[in-house]
Amino acid sequence: MAAPGQDPALTTLLSCPICYTVVHPPVYQCTNGHIVCSSCRQRITTCPTCRETLGHIRSLVAEQIASTLQLPCTNESYGCTALLKEADRATHENTCPFRPVDCPFTLHNCNWKGELTNVLSHIQQEHKQVPLLRQASLIFM
Repeated sequence: MAAPGQDPALTTLLSCPICYTVVHPPVYQCTNGHIVCSSCRQRITTCPTCRETLGHIRSLVAEQIASTLQLPCTNESYGCTALLKEADRATHENTCPFRPVDCPFTLHNCNWKGELTNVLSHIQQEHKQVPLLRQASLIFM
């Protein structure tokens, strides 16, 4: 998704043809210049666009252009409205208040993951055997 005022065609050009996400360094290309993201590059040997053998050629131009784009936080579906450049993405997403969190009761084989605001209701519904403590903060170990 392109940010307001950003050309959506540019975002499309910088999207991986396999996973459809905007590429970020390292970006690889075939001898014809078609790009793929680093995650997908690990799983393929031929270009998904032209079927040429895919080497380990970096696309520095694609990397530089992609680094200037402002794209939505990956937690957009959870309510985050931040638009980020690639250089700021990791810092923001590691502390994003909308990031999904794991259930603190992993020892009970709970695989629940969701919004921080829903953790308490999850615990009340799914972990009734655990006493509920009410205080400003609670640390689970």
